[in-house]
Formats: sequence, C-alpha cells, structure tokens
Amino acid sequence: MQQRATPHWPTYGGAIAALVLMIVGSVGPWGHVSVFGSSFTLNGLDRDGSLILGLAVIAAVFLLVHWLAGLPIWTTIVDLVIGILSVLILIIDTADIGRLSSTSISWGIVVALVGAVSFSATALMLTLQARGRRAIAPSVAVLPGLQQPGAYSPAPPGPAPGAYAPAPPGPAPGVAPPAVAGLPPSAPAPPVAAPTVVAPQPAAAPSPAAASPPANWYPDPSGQARLRYWDGARWTEHTA
Repeated sequence: MQQRATPHWPTYGGAIAALVLMIVGSVGPWGHVSVFGSSFTLNGLDRDGSLILGLAVIAAVFLLVHWLAGLPIWTTIVDLVIGILSVLILIIDTADIGRLSSTSISWGIVVALVGAVSFSATALMLTLQARGRRAIAPSVAVLPGLQQPGAYSPAPPGPAPGAYAPAPPGPAPGVAPPAVAGLPPSAPAPPVAAPTVVAPQPAAAPSPAAASPPANWYPDPSGQARLRYWDGARWTEHTA
C-alpha cells in the first residue's frame, strides 16, 4: 500500500502561524478615532475584519484538505489566491484609516497585514513544492526496479535456446518437384541429412547487477521526500 505523502512541516507551521495572526488581527483594534476631545476605538469587525476572518477560516480548511487529500496542488493555489486577496483588502483599509486626520492606525490591522503577507508567502512555497513533486513523478516510473526492487523482468516469449525450429513446408528430401509444362524435368534433389536436434539448455539466471539498480540516491517513489537512498537491495529511511 502506498504511503501518504508527507508535507513539509516547517512550511505548514509557518502557514498556520500566519493564519493565527490574521484571525487575531481581524478582531483586534484597527484604529483610534479622536473627535472633539473624545476618543474611541475602531475595531476590525467594524471594518473589513469580518471578511479577513472568514478568508482565514476558508484558507485553514483548504490547508487541511491539502494534507488529507495527498498534497494536491490546486488547494495551495486557492490558499495563495486567498492570501493575496487578504493583503489587498488590508492595504486598502490601512490607506483609508491613515487618510483621516482624526484617526490613527492601531496594532490589529498591522498584525492582520503581516499575517496575510506571511500566509501568501507560505502558500506560494507549498505550491512550488507540490509542483516539484509532480515534476519528478514521471522520472520515478522509468527507473528499473522501483516498483518492486530486485524483481526479475522476464524475456519476451520465443523459442527456448537450442530448441529445434521446424523447417518451412516443401518437398520431402530426395523427391524431385513436379514438372512444369514446357520445361524439362529437373534432376532429383540430393538427399538432405536430417537436422540435428540439440537438447535445450536451461536459461541463464539473470545477474543480480542487471536485476536491480545500483546503490544511489533516486527520487522517492512514495512522494514523502524529494530523494531517497537505494542501497542496491531495498529502500532505506534516508531521505533528502
């Protein structure tokens, strides 16, 4: 049974941390408004914080689907689009808040913007990693012995070495072919010696060197890593 591809956990951890920043920043204060000597706080949910919160939750769902479905590339592309859209929304809101003379920017929108930028970067990294796994998949399939290391590939069907191959049909040895009208009869053919039957020899066993590839680093057939070491007989736990 093929094992599930292992994600790159540092990149996953960065994506999760970025989503936490987006969620915390979306519900935090985005600005302080001072009007006629009184001040009040402008929360993120009063602006587009609810939209950023919803996008962060959707991105987290697609991040989970990316892991459970075997790291498909389309889920990381969706997360990348969500990250870029969140960055654009937060930049516009930051510009709108900073444009007002009586309003100052608070930490909530800054934290959300940092989280959105970080999540876009990690989603891009996950997309490139998924694309790299798809690129090396064809090369794994053509390497000898990767599906079943050490398995012998049988030769195509044919006559056994040394077996007697029957001659094509024709006149019996020593019998002249029938005469053709208008042509003189031909002399009888000299007798032909009976063919020598050679006992079949057992087929040579395939050499171990030709049965399996030499020890070296090859693309990981399970998709858990980019490369895995083949010691000449089996796959090892060493990856790169």
